[in-house]
Amino acid sequence: MQQHTAQLTEKYDNLSAEYAQLKTSHAQQRAEQRAESKQIKASQTQQKAEYEQQKAAYEQLREM
Repeated sequence: MQQHTAQLTEKYDNLSAEYAQLKTSHAQQRAEQRAESKQIKASQTQQKAEYEQQKAAYEQLREM
């Protein structure tokens, strides 16, 4: 009985450790996805600003 309890305890401990590792991995993936999303948004904002700048320069040339 004692050996069986020890085996169950070991299995529980292993599963608990695996679960904690999976939670950590998932949290890290979510953080990476959020960072990537922010980077994409920043890039899009920069591209839009560059587009607007080029558009304004083009309009100035057209008016000449």
